[in-house]
Amino acid sequence: MIIPAVFSFSGCDPDTLLQDEILEICRAQLEQMPELTQQIFKARRLEGKSYKEIAEQFGIPQKKVDKQLQQAVTKLRRALKDFFSIIFI
Repeated sequence: MIIPAVFSFSGCDPDTLLQDEILEICRAQLEQMPELTQQIFKARRLEGKSYKEIAEQFGIPQKKVDKQLQQAVTKLRRALKDFFSIIFI
């Protein structure tokens, strides 16, 4: 007879669990954004491109890049509002 392993929380790092959950919320929120917004956000935050570079890449004004980034960050902040109170306690 095989005895199933008992799950233990002793090996779980709370910081890692919290970080993983935050990343998953961010991924889910990004997937819900329009494709252009996703691409702009990734170009800026993950690739480190400037507003000018992003505007040239997508053939849009820099103001549109700024507006799309503001919308993305606002949506992410709303989705993560509960975690901010945990982090700053």
